[in-house]
Amino acid sequence: MSAWWLRRYGRAEMAVDIGPSEVKPVYYAPPHHMWGRGAMGAKPQNRHGLLTLTAFIATFLVAVTVTLFVILPAIVFLPVVGP
Repeated sequence: MSAWWLRRYGRAEMAVDIGPSEVKPVYYAPPHHMWGRGAMGAKPQNRHGLLTLTAFIATFLVAVTVTLFVILPAIVFLPVVGP
């Protein structure tokens, strides 16, 4: 089993023995991001990859903040040195 968004991700497999007219619950939980693996089991599963997703978002926000408040003002307000 897997999820789909731009590509297949979150693949998980589980062997289940089912007899005639027998029903067994199987739970699947996709990961929080496209590069993680899914989880499958007989009980409800936790989703993987929350720490990775949080670290990626935090890194992106720090990069944007540094760019907006440190790098761009330094470039815009450079003193013009002329002859």
